[in-house]
Amino acid sequence: GGFYINASGAVSFDQCTIRNNWANRDGGGGYTASSTVSFTNCLFSGNTQTGPSSTGIRGTALCSSGGTVLLRDCTLELNVGTPGSGGWTGGAFSGLSGTHTLKNCLIRYNDCTYGDGVYVVNGKVLIDNCTVFRNRGYGVHQAGGTCIVSNSIVWANYDDIAGTVGLNY
Repeated sequence: GGFYINASGAVSFDQCTIRNNWANRDGGGGYTASSTVSFTNCLFSGNTQTGPSSTGIRGTALCSSGGTVLLRDCTLELNVGTPGSGGWTGGAFSGLSGTHTLKNCLIRYNDCTYGDGVYVVNGKVLIDNCTVFRNRGYGVHQAGGTCIVSNSIVWANYDDIAGTVGLNY
């Protein structure tokens, strides 16, 4: 994909565009593992993931396994996971483990197998003041771990919420 960050601390992306990248496994736009990474005012768009996943989980825009990821004021849109490639998919974001926060983000028009907006496998994901809109499948899908959605709009997805997502109004 666009980048791979492993076992790193305090990596920051500010006002970046991560666009039109491709991965045959996890993280079309990028993959983080056991790292502390923040994205501010970034655009993830047009990224693609195809083929079998090494983890069984894909994050077509961004996949994170462990560590801490913060997405603030970011847009994740038009990311595509190849249908029928198996496993579960987060068109915008997949959290395999770790603690992740999406704050003031727009997540729209992603198209993947499951969990098209945000897919939570394990760990903890907080979605705060975000709009998750018109993703082809689920807006937010929690298969494990903890996912809390607060002060957000999750609307007009094929299915808005799947799993036991905590909602704070």
